[in-house]
Amino acid sequence: MRLNFYLLIFILLGVTFFCSAQELNFKEYQYISPMPNSKLNTPYTSIIIREGSVLDKTNILNSLLEVVGSKSGFHNGELLLVENSKTILFKPYQPFAEYESVTVKLKDGIITTTGTEFPELVFTFSTRDYNSQTHIIEYEHSPVDYNYDNSGSDDISSPLTYPEFAVTTNNNPMRDYLLLGLTKGSTGHLLIVDNDLTPVFYKKVLGTIFDFKYQATGELTYNIYSANSYGMDNSGIPTRQYIIPDGFALDIHELQVLEDSSYYLLGREHLTIDMSQYVANGDTAALLIAHTIHHMDANDNEIWRWRSFDHYDITDVDNFIDLTQHQIDWTHCNAIEIDRDGNILLSTRNFNEITKINRQSGDIIWRFGGEKNQFQFQNDNRGFSRQHDVRRFSNGHLAFFDNGKYLIPAYSSFVEYILDEQDLIARLVRRYSRDQTVFTASRGGVQELGNGHTLISWGENQAPSITEINSKDSIEFEIIFTSYAHQYRSYRFNWKTNLFIVNVDSMDFGSVDVGDSSIRLIELRNPKDEAVIINEIFSRESVFSVVDSLPLIIPPLKSIKLRLMFKPDANGYYTDKLNIRSVNDTLLIGHQVVLIGGTDVVPVQDTKHTVLSYSLSQNFPNPFNPETTISFSLPQRERVIIKIYNLLGEEIFEFINGEFNAGDYSFKLQSDGLASGIYLYRMNAGEFIRTRKFILLK
Repeated sequence: MRLNFYLLIFILLGVTFFCSAQELNFKEYQYISPMPNSKLNTPYTSIIIREGSVLDKTNILNSLLEVVGSKSGFHNGELLLVENSKTILFKPYQPFAEYESVTVKLKDGIITTTGTEFPELVFTFSTRDYNSQTHIIEYEHSPVDYNYDNSGSDDISSPLTYPEFAVTTNNNPMRDYLLLGLTKGSTGHLLIVDNDLTPVFYKKVLGTIFDFKYQATGELTYNIYSANSYGMDNSGIPTRQYIIPDGFALDIHELQVLEDSSYYLLGREHLTIDMSQYVANGDTAALLIAHTIHHMDANDNEIWRWRSFDHYDITDVDNFIDLTQHQIDWTHCNAIEIDRDGNILLSTRNFNEITKINRQSGDIIWRFGGEKNQFQFQNDNRGFSRQHDVRRFSNGHLAFFDNGKYLIPAYSSFVEYILDEQDLIARLVRRYSRDQTVFTASRGGVQELGNGHTLISWGENQAPSITEINSKDSIEFEIIFTSYAHQYRSYRFNWKTNLFIVNVDSMDFGSVDVGDSSIRLIELRNPKDEAVIINEIFSRESVFSVVDSLPLIIPPLKSIKLRLMFKPDANGYYTDKLNIRSVNDTLLIGHQVVLIGGTDVVPVQDTKHTVLSYSLSQNFPNPFNPETTISFSLPQRERVIIKIYNLLGEEIFEFINGEFNAGDYSFKLQSDGLASGIYLYRMNAGEFIRTRKFILLK
């Protein structure tokens, strides 16, 4: 008995000595989490250590890492090598105790692949309470705040219906599909639509949707308020749930999945703080909602963490955040962007700040906006307030959606800055506010499109809800909601389903005489292990039709042929989209095929109802390289516009635009700037419209 007593005393003394060990060499390491000397860490925390070199896997032994809590004692756990063998991850089997000091010691013996030995490492951190309140709702996103419409059905098995919206402007927008995450009542609507608002994907889910988008992995992801994040493949089948480490609440503002299937997401931790130490009349047990960033690998291991509480001062907020409240929505981070140099851009809304963070060390590189702004503003006497959705555009400019809350006059805008990150100068080069006609207190976003346009989501605003502008700030496309729908932000992406595959994107029937018909075949292939049922096929123009009867069943891993008919009932040029769909009560999946057809003669009547003949000749030579001749004839003076398109109907450039007298005309078309392929050229002259096709072979 006496021997056991002395043994216990020896162990306790050993733990006390270890926990009081002097910190050693932590500045020689690239990254350590929890940060040395940091406070109020979750007791469920893992430990992450990175020196920066590639490690030799053969000598990564549990015995080389000692972790001791001042109350909980020695901790065993799983020791992993992650992030391309550069990072050590220790996952304790048991949580630490509340409000204890933890000492971590990495012993000699860790060897890099070049034979270099890691320096011995000792550091400490302290923990907070276990904190079961990670479900707390941030007041700003409570549906009650926005007169939320609860009239929608909670039954996701009800027929496919979604909030009503309409296109008010449709000039020359990007052809990529629109991804819309809409919510009505407690039912979420995941929609992918074309510019006519025809869906090619629609899925019902329960809950309020945030951040529905297409990721670099080819996966669709969406977040459900207030703390869940999901992925699905392009046939609507769930693939995974994205998770956050224990001790944190997942934040629904942002999810970024990288090509290696690792992912960044935002988190929240709820810290009990004696605010009387910071402000007069502060709550002695206030609940501070502080945001975090987590980089998780493809196996859901945490490989990097950034805590706002470690790097910001509590008083960095502006005067509109009441630090005397019991619950304080402190940082309210709402967007993360992987910058071109691999570092992190973070939008901290309640600081009115964009922060750049070193992805290796976690240190702050610079702070733009807010109380701790480091930049000199140029060409901007307004600034920004309560912003969303920071993005780095391809031209290097920093862009985001400025809600403009608390600014006078009150309006929201898309802003674009040139940042001199060396001399810390920020020059405003663009602010689009739709003539200061829109104010949205929360939500919103911007996206740079491949054609040089910018897509703007107006957050809670309903009319307009989405606007696409060109480089000259003219509206090319706009949507309004005709019945209320909650929307966080929208995107455009070039998306296709993998439920079934169509072998063509377009079908040109050529010229067909009135009364005659032409039948073409397209192939539908099923890459899945289960049969796919095609039960809806339609187009708007009656001259295009499907010969086969529905439903069509595509067997597993097989293909079927679909017969399409073009039968013009009048002279003219016709184009349409064929929608091929598989639909059930909760899911719609579709493919679209562009249909083209026409007749040889397009009659037009003058004011005296006399039939006149216009013509657009086939280019010669065809195929061609490097030039070809395009000819047309006019019976009277007209403005003639000829534009060049690809087979998806996207405008490439305008070839001719001018006034011409009656007569015959020929123009040379050069192939400069065009890739080999099939193109369409379309002539508009008064009421005459004619389209032909040419082939460029380089």
